[in-house]
Amino acid sequence: TEEQLKQHMHRILSIVGGCVQIERDAHMKLQMLSMLDELFEDAIRGPAFTASAQDTILGVLLPAMVWRAGKTMAAVRYHTLLAFGSLLHNKLCPGDVLLGCVTAEGDTQLLPCVFSCMEEDYYADTRRAATFLMEQILLTCGGVISDEHRRAVWPELVKRMDDSNDEIRLRAASCIGAFFSVLELNGYDETNTGYFVSSSVIHMDDADPRIQEAVCLAMEQAARVRPLVVIEKLQEVRTKHRTYTYCDQVLARAAEVANEHGLNP
Repeated sequence: TEEQLKQHMHRILSIVGGCVQIERDAHMKLQMLSMLDELFEDAIRGPAFTASAQDTILGVLLPAMVWRAGKTMAAVRYHTLLAFGSLLHNKLCPGDVLLGCVTAEGDTQLLPCVFSCMEEDYYADTRRAATFLMEQILLTCGGVISDEHRRAVWPELVKRMDDSNDEIRLRAASCIGAFFSVLELNGYDETNTGYFVSSSVIHMDDADPRIQEAVCLAMEQAARVRPLVVIEKLQEVRTKHRTYTYCDQVLARAAEVANEHGLNP
Protein backbone atom coordinates (compact mmCIF):
# COMPACT_ATOMS: atom_id res chain seq x y z
CA THR A 1 0.00 0.00 0.00
CA GLU A 2 1.00 3.65 -0.22
CA GLU A 3 1.45 3.89 3.55
CA GLN A 4 3.63 0.79 3.67
CA LEU A 5 5.78 2.14 0.86
CA LYS A 6 6.17 5.48 2.65
CA GLN A 7 7.09 3.74 5.88
CA HIS A 8 9.87 1.73 4.26
CA MET A 9 10.85 4.14 1.48
CA HIS A 10 14.37 4.85 2.73
CA ARG A 11 15.16 1.14 2.79
CA ILE A 12 13.46 0.53 -0.57
CA LEU A 13 15.48 3.25 -2.30
CA SER A 14 18.67 1.99 -0.69
CA ILE A 15 18.03 -1.52 -2.02
CA VAL A 16 16.98 -0.40 -5.48
CA GLY A 17 19.87 2.05 -5.70
CA GLY A 18 22.28 -0.73 -4.83
CA CYS A 19 20.75 -3.04 -7.43
CA VAL A 20 21.28 -0.60 -10.30
CA GLN A 21 24.96 0.00 -9.58
CA ILE A 22 27.31 -0.60 -12.49
CA GLU A 23 28.72 -3.87 -11.16
CA ARG A 24 25.29 -5.47 -10.67
CA ASP A 25 23.73 -8.04 -12.99
CA ALA A 26 22.07 -6.37 -15.97
CA HIS A 27 18.93 -8.49 -15.71
CA MET A 28 18.49 -7.39 -12.09
CA LYS A 29 18.91 -3.74 -13.07
CA LEU A 30 16.25 -3.99 -15.76
CA GLN A 31 13.84 -5.76 -13.40
CA MET A 32 14.27 -3.10 -10.74
CA LEU A 33 13.80 -0.25 -13.20
CA SER A 34 10.71 -1.87 -14.69
CA MET A 35 9.33 -2.31 -11.18
CA LEU A 36 9.88 1.38 -10.45
CA ASP A 37 8.16 2.36 -13.69
CA GLU A 38 5.13 0.23 -12.77
CA LEU A 39 4.98 1.78 -9.30
CA PHE A 40 5.18 5.32 -10.72
CA GLU A 41 2.30 4.49 -13.06
CA ASP A 42 0.21 3.07 -10.22
CA ALA A 43 -2.35 5.68 -9.13
CA ILE A 44 -2.53 4.19 -5.63
CA ARG A 45 1.09 3.39 -4.82
CA GLY A 46 2.86 5.98 -6.98
CA PRO A 47 2.18 8.98 -4.70
CA ALA A 48 4.26 7.28 -1.98
CA PHE A 49 7.36 8.43 -3.88
CA THR A 50 6.51 12.14 -3.88
CA ALA A 51 8.09 12.87 -0.50
CA SER A 52 11.25 11.02 -1.58
CA ALA A 53 11.38 12.25 -5.18
CA GLN A 54 14.77 13.91 -4.82
CA ASP A 55 16.36 10.80 -3.34
CA THR A 56 14.74 8.70 -6.08
CA ILE A 57 16.14 10.92 -8.83
CA LEU A 58 19.62 11.60 -7.48
CA GLY A 59 20.18 8.26 -5.77
CA VAL A 60 18.63 5.82 -8.23
CA LEU A 61 17.63 7.24 -11.61
CA LEU A 62 20.41 9.69 -12.41
CA PRO A 63 23.30 7.24 -11.79
CA ALA A 64 21.61 4.66 -14.03
CA MET A 65 21.29 7.22 -16.87
CA VAL A 66 25.04 7.80 -17.16
CA TRP A 67 26.44 6.66 -20.51
CA ARG A 68 28.40 3.42 -20.43
CA ALA A 69 29.46 1.34 -23.40
CA GLY A 70 27.50 -1.65 -24.64
CA LYS A 71 23.98 -2.51 -25.73
CA THR A 72 23.11 -3.90 -22.31
CA MET A 73 23.90 -0.59 -20.64
CA ALA A 74 21.94 1.16 -23.40
CA ALA A 75 18.92 -0.94 -22.40
CA VAL A 76 19.45 0.13 -18.77
CA ARG A 77 19.48 3.78 -19.82
CA TYR A 78 16.30 3.29 -21.83
CA HIS A 79 14.38 1.73 -18.94
CA THR A 80 15.71 4.41 -16.60
CA LEU A 81 14.40 7.12 -18.91
CA LEU A 82 11.00 5.43 -19.05
CA ALA A 83 10.80 5.32 -15.25
CA PHE A 84 11.98 8.92 -14.87
CA GLY A 85 9.48 10.09 -17.47
CA SER A 86 6.68 8.27 -15.63
CA LEU A 87 7.71 9.86 -12.32
CA LEU A 88 7.35 13.36 -13.77
CA HIS A 89 4.41 12.69 -16.08
CA ASN A 90 2.38 11.43 -13.13
CA LYS A 91 3.32 14.55 -11.14
CA LEU A 92 5.13 12.63 -8.41
CA CYS A 93 7.92 15.22 -8.17
CA PRO A 94 7.13 18.83 -7.17
CA GLY A 95 8.66 21.53 -9.32
CA ASP A 96 10.89 22.92 -6.58
CA VAL A 97 12.28 19.45 -5.88
CA LEU A 98 13.07 18.86 -9.55
CA LEU A 99 14.66 22.30 -9.77
CA GLY A 100 16.90 21.26 -6.88
CA CYS A 101 17.91 18.17 -8.85
CA VAL A 102 18.63 20.24 -11.97
CA THR A 103 20.86 22.64 -10.04
CA ALA A 104 22.46 20.05 -7.73
CA GLU A 105 26.25 20.00 -7.82
CA GLY A 106 28.08 16.76 -8.30
CA ASP A 107 30.05 14.64 -10.76
CA THR A 108 26.87 13.80 -12.68
CA GLN A 109 24.65 16.70 -13.75
CA LEU A 110 21.02 16.02 -14.65
CA LEU A 111 20.60 18.08 -17.82
CA PRO A 112 23.89 17.05 -19.49
CA CYS A 113 22.98 13.44 -18.76
CA VAL A 114 19.58 13.87 -20.44
CA PHE A 115 21.25 15.61 -23.40
CA SER A 116 23.60 12.66 -23.79
CA CYS A 117 20.67 10.24 -23.86
CA MET A 118 18.94 12.43 -26.46
CA GLU A 119 21.86 11.65 -28.78
CA GLU A 120 21.87 7.89 -28.06
CA ASP A 121 23.28 5.86 -30.97
CA TYR A 122 22.13 2.37 -29.97
CA TYR A 123 18.35 2.84 -29.94
CA ALA A 124 16.05 5.45 -31.45
CA ASP A 125 13.60 4.57 -28.65
CA THR A 126 16.15 5.88 -26.14
CA ARG A 127 16.34 9.22 -27.94
CA ARG A 128 12.56 9.40 -27.98
CA ALA A 129 12.29 8.53 -24.27
CA ALA A 130 14.96 11.10 -23.41
CA THR A 131 13.17 13.79 -25.42
CA PHE A 132 9.92 12.93 -23.65
CA LEU A 133 11.75 13.21 -20.32
CA MET A 134 13.11 16.61 -21.36
CA GLU A 135 9.56 17.72 -22.12
CA GLN A 136 8.41 16.60 -18.69
CA ILE A 137 11.31 18.42 -17.04
CA LEU A 138 10.32 21.62 -18.83
CA LEU A 139 6.64 21.23 -17.92
CA THR A 140 7.56 20.58 -14.28
CA CYS A 141 10.16 23.27 -13.63
CA GLY A 142 10.91 24.99 -16.95
CA GLY A 143 9.32 28.19 -15.74
CA VAL A 144 11.82 28.59 -12.91
CA ILE A 145 15.10 27.24 -14.28
CA SER A 146 17.77 29.81 -15.02
CA ASP A 147 18.38 31.41 -18.42
CA GLU A 148 21.74 29.63 -18.40
CA HIS A 149 19.92 26.31 -18.28
CA ARG A 150 17.52 27.43 -21.01
CA ARG A 151 20.47 28.37 -23.21
CA ALA A 152 21.76 24.84 -22.73
CA VAL A 153 18.38 23.23 -23.48
CA TRP A 154 17.14 24.84 -26.68
CA PRO A 155 20.06 23.92 -28.96
CA GLU A 156 19.53 20.28 -27.96
CA LEU A 157 15.89 20.52 -29.03
CA VAL A 158 16.93 22.03 -32.35
CA LYS A 159 19.27 19.07 -32.89
CA ARG A 160 16.44 16.61 -32.34
CA MET A 161 14.36 18.40 -34.98
CA ASP A 162 16.97 17.08 -37.43
CA ASP A 163 16.72 13.51 -36.13
CA SER A 164 16.43 10.73 -38.71
CA ASN A 165 13.32 9.42 -36.94
CA ASP A 166 10.15 11.45 -37.54
CA GLU A 167 8.55 10.26 -34.29
CA ILE A 168 11.43 11.79 -32.37
CA ARG A 169 11.10 14.98 -34.40
CA LEU A 170 7.42 15.15 -33.44
CA ARG A 171 8.35 14.71 -29.79
CA ALA A 172 11.02 17.40 -30.13
CA ALA A 173 8.45 19.82 -31.58
CA SER A 174 6.18 19.11 -28.61
CA CYS A 175 9.16 19.74 -26.36
CA ILE A 176 9.76 23.13 -28.01
CA GLY A 177 6.13 23.99 -27.31
CA ALA A 178 6.62 22.98 -23.68
CA PHE A 179 9.72 25.20 -23.46
CA PHE A 180 7.65 28.29 -24.27
CA SER A 181 4.35 27.22 -22.67
CA VAL A 182 5.67 27.67 -19.13
CA LEU A 183 6.98 31.21 -19.76
CA GLU A 184 5.16 34.50 -19.35
CA LEU A 185 5.21 37.42 -21.79
CA ASN A 186 8.84 38.58 -22.21
CA GLY A 187 9.88 35.57 -20.11
CA TYR A 188 12.93 34.89 -22.25
CA ASP A 189 15.40 37.28 -23.87
CA GLU A 190 14.89 38.45 -27.45
CA THR A 191 18.26 37.25 -28.76
CA ASN A 192 17.98 33.61 -27.72
CA THR A 193 14.29 33.52 -28.64
CA GLY A 194 15.20 34.80 -32.09
CA TYR A 195 17.86 32.13 -32.63
CA PHE A 196 15.53 29.42 -31.32
CA VAL A 197 12.58 30.50 -33.46
CA SER A 198 14.74 30.89 -36.59
CA SER A 199 16.08 27.36 -36.14
CA SER A 200 12.57 25.97 -35.62
CA VAL A 201 10.41 27.66 -38.26
CA ILE A 202 12.24 26.01 -41.15
CA HIS A 203 10.50 22.79 -40.10
CA MET A 204 7.10 24.35 -40.75
CA ASP A 205 8.00 23.74 -44.39
CA ASP A 206 8.75 20.06 -43.76
CA ALA A 207 7.56 17.38 -46.18
CA ASP A 208 5.65 15.69 -43.34
CA PRO A 209 2.44 17.62 -42.52
CA ARG A 210 2.55 16.23 -38.98
CA ILE A 211 5.87 17.99 -38.42
CA GLN A 212 4.51 21.19 -39.94
CA GLU A 213 1.51 21.17 -37.63
CA ALA A 214 3.57 20.30 -34.52
CA VAL A 215 6.08 23.09 -35.12
CA CYS A 216 3.26 25.52 -35.87
CA LEU A 217 1.72 24.77 -32.47
CA ALA A 218 5.12 25.23 -30.82
CA MET A 219 5.63 28.59 -32.52
CA GLU A 220 2.21 29.74 -31.34
CA GLN A 221 3.51 29.13 -27.83
CA ALA A 222 6.63 31.16 -28.67
CA ALA A 223 4.34 33.95 -29.89
CA ARG A 224 2.88 34.18 -26.37
CA VAL A 225 6.35 34.98 -25.00
CA ARG A 226 7.97 37.18 -27.66
CA PRO A 227 5.33 38.09 -30.27
CA LEU A 228 7.41 40.74 -32.01
CA VAL A 229 10.39 38.41 -32.38
CA VAL A 230 8.15 35.71 -33.84
CA ILE A 231 6.61 38.19 -36.28
CA GLU A 232 10.07 39.32 -37.43
CA LYS A 233 11.38 35.78 -37.93
CA LEU A 234 8.25 34.50 -39.67
CA GLN A 235 8.16 37.44 -42.08
CA GLU A 236 11.74 36.66 -43.05
CA VAL A 237 10.92 33.11 -44.18
CA ARG A 238 7.23 33.24 -45.15
CA THR A 239 7.77 33.65 -48.92
CA LYS A 240 10.35 30.83 -48.91
CA HIS A 241 7.84 28.24 -47.69
CA ARG A 242 5.84 26.13 -50.12
CA THR A 243 2.64 27.14 -48.37
CA TYR A 244 1.89 30.22 -46.29
CA THR A 245 -0.78 28.52 -44.18
CA TYR A 246 1.24 27.77 -41.07
CA CYS A 247 3.28 30.97 -41.20
CA ASP A 248 0.08 32.99 -41.45
CA GLN A 249 -1.46 31.06 -38.55
CA VAL A 250 1.50 31.84 -36.29
CA LEU A 251 1.69 35.46 -37.50
CA ALA A 252 -1.99 35.93 -36.68
CA ARG A 253 -1.46 34.56 -33.18
CA ALA A 254 1.62 36.76 -32.64
CA ALA A 255 -0.25 39.85 -33.84
CA GLU A 256 -3.11 39.02 -31.50
CA VAL A 257 -0.77 38.80 -28.51
CA ALA A 258 1.03 42.00 -29.54
CA ASN A 259 -2.27 43.87 -29.81
CA GLU A 260 -3.44 42.57 -26.43
CA HIS A 261 -0.35 44.06 -24.78
CA GLY A 262 -0.06 47.24 -26.83
CA LEU A 263 3.11 46.17 -28.62
CA ASN A 264 3.87 47.64 -32.02
CA PRO A 265 5.57 45.48 -34.68
